[in-house]
Amino acid sequence: MKKTNSVISTWLIPTQKDIKRLRLVMDSLSKEYDTPNFLPHITLYSAAIPQSHADLVRKAVSESVASLTSCAVTTTGIGTSEAYFQAVTLRLTLNSCLKKIYDALHKKLSAYGSYSFNPHLSLMYGELNEKTRTKIARELPQIVREPITIGGIGIIIHKDFEHDQKNIKDWKFEPIRTW
Repeated sequence: MKKTNSVISTWLIPTQKDIKRLRLVMDSLSKEYDTPNFLPHITLYSAAIPQSHADLVRKAVSESVASLTSCAVTTTGIGTSEAYFQAVTLRLTLNSCLKKIYDALHKKLSAYGSYSFNPHLSLMYGELNEKTRTKIARELPQIVREPITIGGIGIIIHKDFEHDQKNIKDWKFEPIRTW
């Protein structure tokens, strides 16, 4: 495969009700710690895929959820990490619904590369020290620990991932399907 700087990520998006609930906490944390603000999502798949193949990805994404009418996910706890995009996360159960969507999508896109699906929803991105991450995780309100209902799926196309990964405000989510 030809080397590409573009990356296409597939995101599962919560329902509007859950987005509002999560954004209350995420927006507050972003403001308090001067970290990026972003759309709550679960990254289902991400790989270096040429932009010219975006239509193939859109079709694979649409087909992977064709029969889906609902998908609720339970949280299993709060996680923290040194990884920029997983500074503070909600850990999620890999239930049959998520597994079915991931397996269908992975089957169609695995030629572009493997993606190890670790179900989580990031609440914060950033370079935070361990003490700060632990404090934030300990103080998170109960509201973020409630189950999350998936309300849609779509993609983010990073034309130049090296540049885009830190320019989060420029990311454009492209919805593929909502339910």
